[in-house]
Amino acid sequence: MVEVLTPREIEILELVRNGLTIDDVCDKVYVSKRTVSNHLANIFSKLGVTNRQEAIHIAEQLGYFPPD
Repeated sequence: MVEVLTPREIEILELVRNGLTIDDVCDKVYVSKRTVSNHLANIFSKLGVTNRQEAIHIAEQLGYFPPD
């Protein structure tokens, strides 16, 4: 069973989905690299994936984002 992502996790994943780097995400949401990395680690764990592309794909399948 997949855990529900928090609004902040969805925001971070959407920014990554839009091509932003971790540094760009930090600047956009005013948090540290460690915080962004922790959010990504939580997202990967909740979705049962090991990388950003898998996380984006699963999130799209779960309806977090409209498919491109």
